[in-house]
Amino acid sequence: MSLSFRRIQWTASLLTVLVGLGACQTTKEAKVPDGFSVPPLAISSPRELLGRGGGDLRAALGEPALLRKETPAQVWQYQGRTCVLDFFLYEEDGQVRVIHTESRERTGGVTRPDLCLQDVHRSRYLSTSGKTHLGV
Repeated sequence: MSLSFRRIQWTASLLTVLVGLGACQTTKEAKVPDGFSVPPLAISSPRELLGRGGGDLRAALGEPALLRKETPAQVWQYQGRTCVLDFFLYEEDGQVRVIHTESRERTGGVTRPDLCLQDVHRSRYLSTSGKTHLGV
């Protein structure tokens, strides 16, 4: 076997293992520690942020986990424990504004946008170990 063929086999095996590990991810909701409550979210759907500026998006959900700039667009990604919420922003009148939003399960499946928004919000305040974040 040639060296390049072995590399391809090794890479394919590694990718298979990584995809398998991703499928093992839990879909359980973050447990809120006793005596701690997550503050209510001012919006009930990601669609309520359509047409709003980046400052409004940050005020509602904090800093994105990932910010991708592809002129003239920006994609702001927020991650919950079980889902991912993407906001697509374009420049309009000198300010970037939300023009589209999408949500999906971390495993790639379909999720309700309102449930994903709540998961993202909750995850801002809770770590995977159940300790609190200031998440501002």
